[in-house]
Amino acid sequence: MKQNTPLGIVIAVGNQKGGTGKTTNSVHIAAALGLRGYRCLIVDLDPAAGATRHLGVPENSFAGSLELLTTDETVQTPVITDDLPRGVHLVPSRPQLSELDVLLSKFVDRTCILDRPLALARQLYDFVFLDTPPSAAATTTVAAYASSEWFLLSAFPHPLSLGGLTEAFNDIADVRARRKPVPHKFNLLPPVRNRSCVLPLQHIQLAD
Repeated sequence: MKQNTPLGIVIAVGNQKGGTGKTTNSVHIAAALGLRGYRCLIVDLDPAAGATRHLGVPENSFAGSLELLTTDETVQTPVITDDLPRGVHLVPSRPQLSELDVLLSKFVDRTCILDRPLALARQLYDFVFLDTPPSAAATTTVAAYASSEWFLLSAFPHPLSLGGLTEAFNDIADVRARRKPVPHKFNLLPPVRNRSCVLPLQHIQLAD
């Protein structure tokens, strides 16, 4: 059951390897929380617009995360609220988000570009899911890792997928070492359940 005052929890969802179910997990977890009465926002930070398309929103049809990060728009302007699962709102993405680095001033701190929009989002939503691209070097990935309290890392129980987790842990530790430390929590989530698979944790080296 939702609280009268929004919880304001920001969760970065990712893995440095694509195809691990991170977008599916973002959308489905937000939808499940919405059914429980929580207010959820998904911010699609991937130029591939996976979360946008997953929710049935045509890419290139709306302003979204690109405008949120390059203008003075707040989350209330580009957010989509209609024809979505109960309790779920979306800031959509489109392929032009790949031009973000060109549009940002060279003097802008890339780790801070989500701070302004998230400050308001925390006041409006219980959970904000940042669906990141599968690239450690992507500006939106760096910003999401710098701005979140929780990290949801999605992986299949396979060495290649788990190798992406090790990179993600190291990247998160690296970017957060350059900002004021904020308490945070990690969760690992397999996108499917398979009793024949045993998670080889020896392939994951947690960052300090």
